[in-house]
Amino acid sequence: MESIGCIVCGNRKTTPYIEVLDRLSQNSETFQLVKCDCNFVFLNPRPTADEISTYYNSTDYDPHNVKKMINGVDYTSVYKRLLYVGNSVK
Repeated sequence: MESIGCIVCGNRKTTPYIEVLDRLSQNSETFQLVKCDCNFVFLNPRPTADEISTYYNSTDYDPHNVKKMINGVDYTSVYKRLLYVGNSVK
């Protein structure tokens, strides 16, 4: 992992914002999102160029095909249909 400055303003002074799990992985690794003084929120530290491929090295990886489960009910098809209708309205 590498620590970086804000890509918006270059500032290296940040405050912890939220710690999250990788929603597409089965491991329990957490990632820290930080907030810059300019209000931009970003991952820090982040994986290096050599490490990043390990996070995408799964045949199941498809960030655009995540099931929308609510109370055990799969609303994926409803969600996709709403997106389709919403995008076709002029």
